[in-house]
Amino acid sequence: MDFSVPHRLKDHMTTHSSDKPFKCDFNGCRYESGLKAGLRIHMQSHNTNRKYVCDFIGCEKTFTSYSSLYDHRRRHQSGPTFKCPTKGCVELFFTRRQLRNHEVSVHNRKPFVQRIHRCDWPGCEWTGINIYNHKLQHTGEKKFACLWPECGKRFARIDNFKDHMNIHNNVKPYVCHWPGCTHSYAQLGNLTSHIKRFHTK
Repeated sequence: MDFSVPHRLKDHMTTHSSDKPFKCDFNGCRYESGLKAGLRIHMQSHNTNRKYVCDFIGCEKTFTSYSSLYDHRRRHQSGPTFKCPTKGCVELFFTRRQLRNHEVSVHNRKPFVQRIHRCDWPGCEWTGINIYNHKLQHTGEKKFACLWPECGKRFARIDNFKDHMNIHNNVKPYVCHWPGCTHSYAQLGNLTSHIKRFHTK
C-alpha cells in the first residue's frame, strides 16, 4: 500500500486499532468506526425519509432513493444471477452483497470490508469509497468518446457514456413502474426526475 502521504498511513493504522472514536448517536445503535467517513456512510441506514415504496403485490418495502427502489424491483422481475463460486455449491443470489454474506457465513470466507479513501488533491478534504469517480472532478479527464457521426461528446464515466449511447440508438431501458404509467427513458437521471415530478410529493 502507498503510505507516501501521511494521512494514508494514519487511516490505514485505524484498521489495526481497537480505538473507534466515531460513534453513532442514533438511539440504541452501537456502531463505531475508526474513520469519520465510515460513520457518515453508516448514518444513511438510519434515514427515516423512505418515500419510495415498492408497488409489487405483497411487497411493502420502502427506500430513501429511487435508485435503491429501482435495484430492489429487479429482484421481482428476474431470477437470481449471482452464483456461489465455491465448488459443489449451487446457491444463487440477487445481489453481490447477498453472495458475500453467504460466502462468509457458510464457507468461512474473510468478510469484505469497503475501503475508505481520502482525496490527496491539494485543498480537498473528501473521504469516501469511490475515489476514482471523485478524482474525475479534479482532473476533468473524459476518456469515453462518442463515435456517432457529428457528435463528438466525451464522458468521464462509462455509465454516463452508455446512457448517452441509448439516445443515439433510441433505446429506453429505464422504465417507470408506477401503476398506470408507461413512460420510459434513455437515461436514469431522466427517469428519476420524472418520478419526483409526477409521482412523489
